Amino acid sequence: MNLPRPCRILAVLFGLAFLGLAGASPAEPLVIGQCAPLSGSLAGTGKEMVLGVRLAIESANAAGGVNGRPLKHVVKDDGYRTAETLRLTEELVERDKAVALVGYAGTGNIAELLKNGILARSNVPLVAPYTGGEPCAPLQSVDLSHPGRLRRRDGGHGGTTGE
Repeated sequence: MNLPRPCRILAVLFGLAFLGLAGASPAEPLVIGQCAPLSGSLAGTGKEMVLGVRLAIESANAAGGVNGRPLKHVVKDDGYRTAETLRLTEELVERDKAVALVGYAGTGNIAELLKNGILARSNVPLVAPYTGGEPCAPLQSVDLSHPGRLRRRDGGHGGTTGE
């Protein structure tokens, strides 16, 4: 399957949103959370990232959402500050009940999320992080050409999700 990147991200979001379907009413929105630098040194990049996610979610909702449930995009401005990224991620997971996180920016911020264990403890996936730094190399993503297989950032395979 060779889909354009925005379609792949949207497909992953749909898949992740399906994981949050159990026990909720059909009309209840599925929250997709995003911490982005809407202020600070990466504000321009952050605003573009938020717009891209917003457009993908609006498109999904126009097509009926996920299994009849709309997606709700909850955005928090971390100002490109690591401590804020951690605090706001906890808020997205605990208070806003995000079923997936998307489009975080910054190697330091993402590395600290991994180190702190917020993602592992919450069991909420982070999709499409914006980083090129070595500390984030272990991040894996879904390989849509082989369902259930994970792909390392270096293009190698990290086994299957069942392992």
